[in-house]
Amino acid sequence: MEQRTQQYLNEYLATLTEIDRQRYQSFSADYFCNDEVNANRCADLISKGIKTATSSMKHWYE
Repeated sequence: MEQRTQQYLNEYLATLTEIDRQRYQSFSADYFCNDEVNANRCADLISKGIKTATSSMKHWYE
C-alpha cells in the first residue's frame, strides 16, 4: 500500500472504536480508471454528485 493511502487508512481507523477496528482484518485500495488523470476526473465527478454509480467490467465476472 502506498504511503499516502496508508496514512488515509490510519486516519480513518483512528475515528473508530477499538471494537470496530478489530472487525477489520484486511484492506485493499483501488482507484477508478487506468491512469491518474482519468482517476482524478472520475473522483471530481463523484465529489460534485454528477457520478453516482459504478460497476466492474463484465470481463472480470466471466
